[in-house]
Amino acid sequence: MEAALRIAGAPYRVVDAASWQPGPGLDELRTVNPLAQVPTLVLPEGTVMSESAAILAVLGLRYPDSGLLPADPAVRARSLRGLVYIAANCYACIGVIDVPGAGGARCR
Repeated sequence: MEAALRIAGAPYRVVDAASWQPGPGLDELRTVNPLAQVPTLVLPEGTVMSESAAILAVLGLRYPDSGLLPADPAVRARSLRGLVYIAANCYACIGVIDVPGAGGARCR
């Protein structure tokens, strides 16, 4: 998300937080997102966003000159489909693989 924020030219502040690492960063994250989801983005008007695909889509729409989303409606639609496809089909597998002690479980 930090790369997308930089590309968009959006002001941002990074909070070092992880759900498995107690500390002030996690405490701060939980004040805006009790589920402690990473990434979490708080928009200027206070809206709290989670889910990578949704955050990228919102940044692309808010900063149309950034190139995060294509200007052409048909190409933009395909790009959004790709973002959602990756989130729906790939993240679950990555999460299973990353869990220590999961016994090498793999999604197929």
